[in-house]
Amino acid sequence: MSFGHISDDVLVLMLSTLPSGDLRVAAATCSRWRECVPTAAEIRLRRLRLGIPVGHGALPCWLRSLFAVELTEAAVGPSPAHSWRDDFVELHHRANEKSWRKDMERESTHDVPWEAVAENMRQELEPGGPFSLEAECSVLVHSEDLAGMQRAGWSEDAPHLLCHAAGEEVSQVLVDCYLARCSDFAATMHSLLAEYCSAASAAPPLAPECYCTVRALSEFSSEWAALPTRRVGESFFSVGGASAREALSCYFPDERGMQVEDMLVGEDISSMTSVFRLDDSPVVRFLSAAADRNGFHSLMQDSFHTWDSNVGPRGSYEHAGWSTPMLCTATLVEKHAPGEWEVRPHKRPGLRPERRVLRPQQPLYTVRVSFG
Repeated sequence: MSFGHISDDVLVLMLSTLPSGDLRVAAATCSRWRECVPTAAEIRLRRLRLGIPVGHGALPCWLRSLFAVELTEAAVGPSPAHSWRDDFVELHHRANEKSWRKDMERESTHDVPWEAVAENMRQELEPGGPFSLEAECSVLVHSEDLAGMQRAGWSEDAPHLLCHAAGEEVSQVLVDCYLARCSDFAATMHSLLAEYCSAASAAPPLAPECYCTVRALSEFSSEWAALPTRRVGESFFSVGGASAREALSCYFPDERGMQVEDMLVGEDISSMTSVFRLDDSPVVRFLSAAADRNGFHSLMQDSFHTWDSNVGPRGSYEHAGWSTPMLCTATLVEKHAPGEWEVRPHKRPGLRPERRVLRPQQPLYTVRVSFG
């Protein structure tokens, strides 16, 4: 008896015992096995991730999503029984320490050691504190993010989860734990992967062309720093997520390059203001494409705020936040020298772009991403 005598149902069950790496090899064996691998990956993934909607079409990239879950489990362990909410205080405390020590390195006048403020900073994150999870959630209740995200396919819990995991220092803590194979924030990492995959499976509209800078992306995950040295067609794996913005006039006010936004927080989480400054760094352009069996290839809109600002039209502008989750693969598609590429900024999404065309004096690197 040979494999040719085995029915497809039995073959699928046999293949479902294999991890994602072996399933990739099996898919390259022959056309019949290739057609059976997605169903085998689906069976295996459903064992690891509960709550996936019924139906084989619920996810277009079973093998890619299985790969992401297995990769996360290998690094930080299986998804724990406790909620990501239980990670909040410690995760943000470590992120605050990173931010504090970074400020000490940048500003010679800021010489207060972290140990002198650590306990007070932790208390501010505890329940009842001005920067607690409850304080963050209370701001979201009155924001446009809740309704906007649910219309785009995110779950009811997603705004709180993504707010919990937002910021460069938080991303750095998660990346450090992943690389160190530390399980401290496994609940947050598994929840993020599941939430992005679920929202992408709802087939939201493809993201428009979005932009960020190499420096800003490197703050989230260091792999982006080497982008200028990579060859066209080369792919690389980013442990941390990637964040980008639409080509709004507040980000491209002139031809010097891209401006980035700094959020300044006052006495509590509700008193935030935005400040723009030029980021003297190469620009990265993200292209989006439809999902297929190899993964999702479009950035996900995860912010729907309209902020008050003295930069945008009529004193406000759309925040227009887009991102990819942890464990994404980026492929360099094109390179352009300073002044050899164009961007047409628009004032607000949905409105006619401005007539002027800018030729920013920064290099441009165009990439596509894949995740599952």
